[in-house]
Amino acid sequence: MNEELCIDIEDYKLLFKVKTKLDPNYLFGTEKEPERVKKYSPYQYFYLITKYDGIPQLGGEEKERSSKDNQYHLEWVSFPEVAKIEDLYPKEAKNMLVEFIKEGKLNK
Repeated sequence: MNEELCIDIEDYKLLFKVKTKLDPNYLFGTEKEPERVKKYSPYQYFYLITKYDGIPQLGGEEKERSSKDNQYHLEWVSFPEVAKIEDLYPKEAKNMLVEFIKEGKLNK
């Protein structure tokens, strides 16, 4: 999180992990470089961060690759709004997150 968002995580819990296809057209919907895709693990881990230090801002490779044609935006959304986001990848993780929200598992 420090590299991606320039914040230090102080408290978190693992929510779930998903196994995804390592396919450039599937992975994130935007990753088109086959050589980069080979470096990814098929497993992605999703955490609920409950305490952090710093001000979230774009960092790492996303900041370096950002241009007028390739933009990254940090955006806070309420839990109910997650279900409405169409381009949240991987889709399996989005679906699991929506279920966690519906079942109230994030409040425990």
